[in-house]
This record gives sequence, C-alpha cells and structure tokens, in this order.
Amino acid sequence: MKKILMLACIPLAVACSSGHQEEQASQAHEVPGPPVPVALRPLYDSVLAIHDNSAMPLMDPIMSSKMKIKGLYDSAQSISEEDMVLLSQLEAANDSMMEWMHNFEAKYDGWPEDSVREYLQSEYARIYRIDEQMKAAVAKAKARLAQ
Repeated sequence: MKKILMLACIPLAVACSSGHQEEQASQAHEVPGPPVPVALRPLYDSVLAIHDNSAMPLMDPIMSSKMKIKGLYDSAQSISEEDMVLLSQLEAANDSMMEWMHNFEAKYDGWPEDSVREYLQSEYARIYRIDEQMKAAVAKAKARLAQ
C-alpha cells in the first residue's frame, strides 16, 4: 500500500517542481531596467557602495562587540556606566542602519529626475553619517575590549 501511495505522489511532485523551474527560467530572462535615470546611476551606485561595502560589514562587529562587552560582566555584576554608554552607542549605530535600510526608496517610477537627484544626495549624506557612526562605535568597542 505504501509503495502504491508513493508511486501516486511522484507525478504530483514532478508536476509541481517543473512549474517552479519554468517560473525561475522565465524570471532569469527578465532584464530589469535601472531603478534610476541613467544620469543618476553613479550617485545611486555610490549610495549603495557605502551601504554594501562599508556599513553592512560592520553589522556583525557591532553585534559581537555588544555580546563581548556584556560578557565581561557576570549576572550579579552591574555594567559600568562607561560600558553602558558604549553599548548605547553600538545599539544606536545598529538602529540607525536598520532604519535606513527599512526606509530607503530604491524605485523611482514617476519621480521627476530632480526629485530623484535630491533624494539620492540626501540619502548619500545620511548613509555616510551612519557609516561614520558605525565605524566610531566599533572602534570604541575594539579599544575597550583590548583593555
């Protein structure tokens, strides 16, 4: 009985997987247009470069630094004021990055080019400040953990 049931399920599984493969193949052939006007692509790319190449790689060091600093204290010991400030700075840097990623607009259909330019310039400045905030927090944490 089990063999018959399994044999009956095979065609169903094949049918489901072939539909998924066809969907993936059709999506692979789609070539999306640039999300920004061609003239603004370098600005868009520079915003994403800061995010992708500088800020994102700092997310893990921020989280691990928080854990290591908290690990310096046992549960009965209260965290020093200096370390509380440092933990707050690490958390603020993490929160700033998360907020930026959540709110960043990546599609500008129907936006006038000047509005896209202003938006991207503003976002470049914003992600640059966040990146600097993250770097400063990580540097302080490294110095603290080296003591």
